Amino acid sequence: MNKKVNYFKVGLFALFGTILLIGGIVTFGAGAIFKRKVTFETYYDEPISGLEVGSIVKFQGVEVGVVEDIAFAFNYYPTDREYVVVRFEIFLDKMGVRKNRGRNLTSRERYDLVDRMVKNGLRVELTPQGVTGTNFLNAIYFEPKKYPPLDTNWDPEYQYIPSAPGAVNIVVEAIQNVGEILEIVDFAHLVEDLHELLANTNEIMTQFKSSSLGEDLDGFFEDIRSSLTEIEKLTASMNALVVSDETKANLRNISETLENIRVTTDNLPETLENLNEVSEDLNSLTNDIKRHPSLLLFGNPPPRIN
Repeated sequence: MNKKVNYFKVGLFALFGTILLIGGIVTFGAGAIFKRKVTFETYYDEPISGLEVGSIVKFQGVEVGVVEDIAFAFNYYPTDREYVVVRFEIFLDKMGVRKNRGRNLTSRERYDLVDRMVKNGLRVELTPQGVTGTNFLNAIYFEPKKYPPLDTNWDPEYQYIPSAPGAVNIVVEAIQNVGEILEIVDFAHLVEDLHELLANTNEIMTQFKSSSLGEDLDGFFEDIRSSLTEIEKLTASMNALVVSDETKANLRNISETLENIRVTTDNLPETLENLNEVSEDLNSLTNDIKRHPSLLLFGNPPPRIN
């Protein structure tokens, strides 16, 4: 009777444990398993240390998917190129929903959209995740010509998004380039040449100063300094003259004179017109006197004799 009770407890415990396991999978993993997603791939011709299956994928810094698989290109395609192929999944509930359309994009629409994004510079960059030594994929925009797609001789199984060098690899490569340049430079001979150049320059300057041309140039520069001093004095005098009370009073008088001239000029046409009328009246009077001279004595012409 005791054995049956023990078996019953063990079976009950196993069943309860199985239920808990299934519930945990459903709670924590089923969401990812049953999510609608689409797979893309990218290629690297550089080390991708720190990236592994399950690493997160971000778009403009927002988590949108995970890395699904990592392998060499010759594992997938008939090629001798040793590119590293990274396939990653993008969850459609993160990228597929378009509220402005009220629906998810169709496969054709999504493909065309990603194709336009790639032409506009979308690249997948290997990015460090803190100080843990792990990396994640970050899809961001670059200048398209700066990081062109890698040359391939196969048709991708999934839609291809070109990659961009990781920031760490760029720094390491720059340091290596600087080291190679420093190795080429012969610093010992460079220092010797510099010392020789300085010695020759000092010798030339000493000879130049002791020559007649050097003395002439010294006098020439002394004359220039004297001229500049005189110009400064003249400028100071002109400034004092301009700001003096007498200059200001003269400028006010000139302004008033110019205003009077302007007023006179404005009245000139009327004055000339009056003079013209007076001239016409004198001319008429002169003509009358010529025809009738008695007007000067009698004021009126004499009566006519019949």
